[in-house]
Amino acid sequence: MRILLVTGSANGIGREIVLNFAPLGAILVLWDIDEEGNKETAELAKKSGAQAVYTYRCDVSNREEVYAVAKQVRK
Repeated sequence: MRILLVTGSANGIGREIVLNFAPLGAILVLWDIDEEGNKETAELAKKSGAQAVYTYRCDVSNREEVYAVAKQVRK
């Protein structure tokens, strides 16, 4: 089982990383400030074979927010 956390997953390189790992049956944790784009990426990943996909709004430029969201992910 592969668990992958991808930041910037709503579009661009982040989305491409997600879509490359989804067919491998990965469990994906997606972080981005663009919630709508992140949801779109999650749907594409599910259709591509991801075992599970979890989306979170996270601004990785804010250290406190990163720690708070990481705490949510661990639960």
